[in-house]
Amino acid sequence: MKQAGLLKKIIEAIKDLISEATLDCDENGIHLQAMDSSHVSLVTFYLKSNLFELYRCEKKLSLGINIVSMAKILKCGMNDDTLILEASDPGDLLNFRFESRRGHKVGSFELRLMNLDMERLSIPDTEYSCIIEMACAEFSKVCHDLFTIGDSITIKCGKQGVNFITLGDLGTGNVRLKLGTTVNDNDEDAFAIKINISKSLSLTFSLRYLIYFTKASTLSNTVILYMGEEVPLSKIFINSIHF
Repeated sequence: MKQAGLLKKIIEAIKDLISEATLDCDENGIHLQAMDSSHVSLVTFYLKSNLFELYRCEKKLSLGINIVSMAKILKCGMNDDTLILEASDPGDLLNFRFESRRGHKVGSFELRLMNLDMERLSIPDTEYSCIIEMACAEFSKVCHDLFTIGDSITIKCGKQGVNFITLGDLGTGNVRLKLGTTVNDNDEDAFAIKINISKSLSLTFSLRYLIYFTKASTLSNTVILYMGEEVPLSKIFINSIHF
């Protein structure tokens, strides 16, 4: 990888949700799918081979990883370091090699692999009643602001906009984003809230988990929320990470 910072941000985003996972590697890229210990959330990311400056995988490998330990090793490199990952079969180690941009510093580390028996889940195609596209930074701020009041968030999606509501011991909180409004008029990267809706919805979720999810905001400017009755909330951060 040309910049180690990308993988560092991905692992930092998921390490509070999952402690162990399998990196499934093949000629097309690296795939991870894992559920948290309470089976509330499912984490998926896929690093395609063309994301790497050089990628070679001669046979399929499943690498059992302790996510927290991997995060610690990744902190040993600088964000703009080149990162080389190497593993062999048979083998019980994943090798990390950090090379500074100027080439004056090289760091090598090894992470012992784990024997994990994890089966990849098949996720059925789902039709969603409401799809919301908005800025990651704005969604993160809404979740953190409401978490000061309550532990859960109700998302009401209508044709005129979206309401984010919480009720707690301190009182209530309500943030409304109108359809077509711009998040920040002074921000050239700002864009209007977009809603694709076939049916009005009102669904409630754990704010703690949504705040965990917003840690992926460092990877993207945009988040898309897919909502439907009696189906999990699906959040996609546009880049290389999917919750």
